Amino acid sequence: KVLYIDDNEENIEGAKNSGMNAVIYEGLERLIETLEDFEISMTHPIII
Repeated sequence: KVLYIDDNEENIEGAKNSGMNAVIYEGLERLIETLEDFEISMTHPIII
């Protein structure tokens, strides 16, 4: 699974418009919740 994460709303919209899963970065706690929403655990490889 690929999840595009950015703090720029325009980049998020562009990624979504190209068919990617994308979320706005709103801090670490929210990011962890988002990963759970997408069924991505912290044990999955994460590329930054």
